[in-house]
Amino acid sequence: MNLLLLIIIRHVFLVGLAILHCSSDTTENVTEEVSSATTLFPFEEVFYYMDPMAPRDYVWDKTIQSPEDFMTGFGLDTCGNKAWTRSWLTTCYNLGPFPCDCYDNCKLYGSCCYDKYESPEGLTQAWPETTGCLEDKTYAMVRCPQSWGDGDVREACETGQGKYTMEEPVTDLSTNVTFRNAFCAQCHDVKSYTAWELEVTCKHFQDVYTARSEEEFLDLASANVSECSIKRVPPAEVQPIGCPSDIWFSVVDTCNVTGRWATEDYDADVEKNCLLYKSLSLRMNHEMTYQNLFCAVCNGIKPYTYGCFEDDNLEHREIWIHPPLSLLLGLRDRDMGSGDGHRLVTCFDGQWADLTVST
Repeated sequence: MNLLLLIIIRHVFLVGLAILHCSSDTTENVTEEVSSATTLFPFEEVFYYMDPMAPRDYVWDKTIQSPEDFMTGFGLDTCGNKAWTRSWLTTCYNLGPFPCDCYDNCKLYGSCCYDKYESPEGLTQAWPETTGCLEDKTYAMVRCPQSWGDGDVREACETGQGKYTMEEPVTDLSTNVTFRNAFCAQCHDVKSYTAWELEVTCKHFQDVYTARSEEEFLDLASANVSECSIKRVPPAEVQPIGCPSDIWFSVVDTCNVTGRWATEDYDADVEKNCLLYKSLSLRMNHEMTYQNLFCAVCNGIKPYTYGCFEDDNLEHREIWIHPPLSLLLGLRDRDMGSGDGHRLVTCFDGQWADLTVST
């Protein structure tokens, strides 16, 4: 409402100037009046601040602003602004922020929003070398610590493939930390974990309905990859954290990779800060992903803000959607004969047997 009132005042002011011009008898009087009015309320400045959509350059003033304040003041997502309320007008930015999160274990994954860290030192820490994204875009421990000595376990953790899926995730329920497979859990000294479940989806079940056991069913499904797909889904008690899109992990982390940073703009402090601050939460995207705002600046990007409208409850991160449970899980070995109290059913072509019919 305040912005709207200012816009109305601006228009009234301009109309008043026009009336003054029309009613004045001499050019000299008009000039004096306009000069006096614009001295009190300069026209260019009025227009700049009264146009809420106008871009405004965002420039680092190193004499009064720390590097951390410069970066965190430019639209980064925080734990304090995860859910926004409706605003008639708000501030937007020409670079997009990394979709961080505020889960308790985000420090293990390196995905915390910057205000989750207790000190600025956390902003200089690189993405943990043991962390990565699974095929389904879930954060997980995918590599062993450097201190781990067993080469076979390391290889199985980092390159091993499962029987039915490339990855066989497990989750430590006490910390809600997920690992690529049981070997990754082992090299992180986690002994108690829960394996993710298998979900099978088929276009039709003509190639798998003859299965007499879960293993046989999975073998048939994996042999008919054009008709069936197999993937791992977390159990209900597991709350996986979703990785953002791949654009955030191919990052420009040095100056002038683009060749667009002019020689006359060179600033040693900007270059130093580009190299220093490595936290995922500081990454910014504008056609390319930059390690932080300083890296964007020293690659020729000029940050600016502008007025924009926001919808209800915007969240600047990708939402992980729990996949549907499969109705085909939970098959068990079943005796097809009559010895278990079920009669042997004979079917014609095109019919399926109901194995729950009792004698």
